[in-house]
Amino acid sequence: MQPSRPQRSPASSNWWNDYIGIPFEWNGSTREGASCWGLVCLVYKEVYKIKLPRYNELETQIERGAGSFSDFASTGVQVDLEDVRSGDVLHMWGFYKGRRRATHCGIVTEPGFVLHAEDVVGSCVSRYKGDNRFLQRVIGAYRLE
Repeated sequence: MQPSRPQRSPASSNWWNDYIGIPFEWNGSTREGASCWGLVCLVYKEVYKIKLPRYNELETQIERGAGSFSDFASTGVQVDLEDVRSGDVLHMWGFYKGRRRATHCGIVTEPGFVLHAEDVVGSCVSRYKGDNRFLQRVIGAYRLE
């Protein structure tokens, strides 16, 4: 059984539009600047009223060799990519300290599209389904409560 998530009001059906264009800021989690995990935290705080751990906690767990993305999202449940829905979190390959690491993430806006923040472009929506290059970055999908 999949965990439930608080439902948004119909007026916010395209909630992700409010988060496009936020500048990238390492370890940021505000509308003035956000990293990829900071953007996830900001959206979950504002849209879903759920407080997630900040990046310094995440970074510590990554440095310790955390086994999976759900290790730092204590209520995360892995879901199949074919079953993702709006609000699920994608865990992706990124670069950290010059090495390819499992450190990037974003939020599914609708199946096939993800809101994420990258250092060059800031927050944007990218197509991951149907784009093999981007899909190769996806490690897994998680549903958070």
